[in-house]
Amino acid sequence: NPSPMNGEVDRSCIAMCSYVIVNYSEGKALTGEEGAEEIAEAFSDRYPDTALVLTLGSSGSLYRDRTVTLRQAAYPASPADTTGAGDTFTGYFAACISLGRSPREAMQYASAAAAMATETVGAANSIPLYADVERRVKVHG
Repeated sequence: NPSPMNGEVDRSCIAMCSYVIVNYSEGKALTGEEGAEEIAEAFSDRYPDTALVLTLGSSGSLYRDRTVTLRQAAYPASPADTTGAGDTFTGYFAACISLGRSPREAMQYASAAAAMATETVGAANSIPLYADVERRVKVHG
């Protein structure tokens, strides 16, 4: 997760990653493309062995690897503060993948956790507990 993207990211390192998680503006900077699908396609062309996770705020997120493209809607939330939501998304996605969950499940949990993080003011204290995220996923699918 090359965030915040200050200056030139060492693009040679991207090809060594299994997953890269970026927000829309970071994806645009990496590829020069405008739309989410175009960013994902350009990224995939340049880094075919690296899966892209593109976060799109209230528009959800997009996952693309060599064989699959997934879209994840944003979970409903009553935002109080978006500080830390991106970091929460990244942490939950990485944790789910490391636990052997599928990219689809990882996207669900990461999206739910990020939405929940926006409902509390602050950063570290807004990261929800796994059991609470699990409940949110069960309620909202």
